[in-house]
Amino acid sequence: MSKKKEFYENQYAGGETKGVWWYQLLVPWVKTREDMAFEIISKYNGEKNSYLDLGCGEGDLVTRLEPQFEKLVGNDIAESRLKIAVKKNKSKRISFSYCDLDKKVLHKANSFDVITCLTVLEYTFDPYFVMNEINRVLKPGGILILSVPNLAFLPERLKLLFGKLPSWPDAPGWQGGRLHNFTCKSLEKLGAKTSFKLMSVSGSGVLQPIRAFWPSMLCGDCIATFKKN
Repeated sequence: MSKKKEFYENQYAGGETKGVWWYQLLVPWVKTREDMAFEIISKYNGEKNSYLDLGCGEGDLVTRLEPQFEKLVGNDIAESRLKIAVKKNKSKRISFSYCDLDKKVLHKANSFDVITCLTVLEYTFDPYFVMNEINRVLKPGGILILSVPNLAFLPERLKLLFGKLPSWPDAPGWQGGRLHNFTCKSLEKLGAKTSFKLMSVSGSGVLQPIRAFWPSMLCGDCIATFKKN
């Protein structure tokens, strides 16, 4: 097992990070990034025959979207999580497989109508390479929903002001293994440089409809919807 693969297997050995105790109390008022992706895809009026989730984890979003697509695929680097996803999903329209995004997206060109990549890009070595690979496998006119942590989130700005690193999930490695920081503007720029057209920018979290009025300042993540040019 490579050092990189071992790192991610260890990172999720205890399951998905749930957040601090006080955040758990607010869960009834939280709209997650998966909730946001589900809403965006449900409203999408383009072709919805095929769907790919890059960094699918245990496959919860893939399962949730199963009624909307003819073909659904989940990819992840942690094979232990993929095994759980396979056990939880029995639909013949769903498949799961291993993929290291730093090497290649293991699908043919123009294969999917909709792709999600949620809180994954910050862990990859070269975001430009990954975005170009996503563009390759996405069909013309297809949509990409991308989420990344927002370094410009007000609490993170204040921490930086006082010389502290932003708070990251409780995971092994420096800053939980994250290699890159993003803002909503930098994410928009990345999409433009890799031939995507920005459709919308939002974020998730507690009282999301209120915070979405100014996502770059009030949301802990940036959720961008792109369309392939």
